[in-house]
Amino acid sequence: MKKLIDKIKQYLPFILLFMFYFILHYKIYYMVDDIINSGRTYENGMLTYLIDSYNHWSSRLIIYFVNNYMYIFPIIIWKLLDSFIITLGAVFISKIFNDKKNKYLDYVICTLVITFPFIQMGTAGFIATTVTYYWPLVFLLICLYPIKKILNKQNIKPYFYPLLFILLLYATDNEQITCFLFGLSLCFIVYLKFIKKEKVNWYIYFLLIFSILKLIYIKTCPGNEERSIIEMTNRFPLYKTLSFKQKILMGIFYTTNILRNDNLPIVILMLLLCYITNLKNKYSFNKIISILNLLLVISVSLLYSLFVQVFPNVNSYILNIGVSFSEPIYYINYITLLFIVIFYTNTLYLLFINFKDNLLPIILFIGGIATQFIMIFSPTIYASGPRTGSIMFYCIIVINFIMIKQIYPTLNENKKNWIISLLIFLSIISFLTFISIY
Repeated sequence: MKKLIDKIKQYLPFILLFMFYFILHYKIYYMVDDIINSGRTYENGMLTYLIDSYNHWSSRLIIYFVNNYMYIFPIIIWKLLDSFIITLGAVFISKIFNDKKNKYLDYVICTLVITFPFIQMGTAGFIATTVTYYWPLVFLLICLYPIKKILNKQNIKPYFYPLLFILLLYATDNEQITCFLFGLSLCFIVYLKFIKKEKVNWYIYFLLIFSILKLIYIKTCPGNEERSIIEMTNRFPLYKTLSFKQKILMGIFYTTNILRNDNLPIVILMLLLCYITNLKNKYSFNKIISILNLLLVISVSLLYSLFVQVFPNVNSYILNIGVSFSEPIYYINYITLLFIVIFYTNTLYLLFINFKDNLLPIILFIGGIATQFIMIFSPTIYASGPRTGSIMFYCIIVINFIMIKQIYPTLNENKKNWIISLLIFLSIISFLTFISIY
């Protein structure tokens, strides 16, 4: 009994996280694509349906296979599975970054995971969206765990590799995940081979080669091409007329708009960057930049609703960062663009000065933003809306934890309690927002 109690105490943050999400899932029901998928029949069998999907709609055959079978069972099965997989993601963030298994930091991880904009998982139906976006994220995280073991010169048990391969097949069925894995594995190889001058483990090369092969598979899938044409025709006919410069602007504005709308992770990032810069930096210039960045994010995110109420006409011209290439908004967008460029430049600069010896937060920030920005090459990602920002938000959540872990040794008990209280407060806001809408 004592061993059992000790085990429960060790995993208590994750048990509470599971319970939180299971309660959150309680009132979720079929909606949007879930209604269509739950009523679909397969007269010629599932295999025929998947082949037809490959030829006419998408390369996500494994995701579709799992997604379709989710509707065979009562919805409670998905609720349990989804709550478990979300919790599993928090467990593996802890395994990768919480080396000393500090229980306080595990509570921080679980609280940060709650700040993920789960509300976006309902935009195409909760089952369809979580299976397509959230589950691949967690499975990729598990597949990256061996890199931590490799860097620490630890052995990986052979039986773990077949499981990793299955999870990797599923994760990379999501096109954005595949692009992210390609960039991340390439960064690891360059870092180890040319900066650390170390031998690169075969597993990292395998991840790179696998992501390249999966990208070729995605690119050559006839269904992806056909779907892009359909999406352009029905949802974004303007896309064909845009120049490359206009597509770049569209990517910058739309990516920033998603960050602004679901702003909790980015607000926490700016708060922590401001704190860590003022704590560890002696240069006033750096401190001023961190404060300005924080004020900028608060101004265009947390104060956005209030601003719209006071100045409704200004909203359509300045704060509603979107795609418009007509006068006069097109030129006003350049003014907005200037502030956006300043924000991203300042953020990267602050990350660099605080993590010169650990480039992972910078790589995660750039990689996360890039997974949303690639919409300029894919009308499908554009048409899928804010849920495509899932990788971006998860990357920011991981960066937030890395920063809290770095400042943890400098905190006294009061500051620790203050940070966890603030995170819990923000998580409650996120929870109440979700409940009020769904």
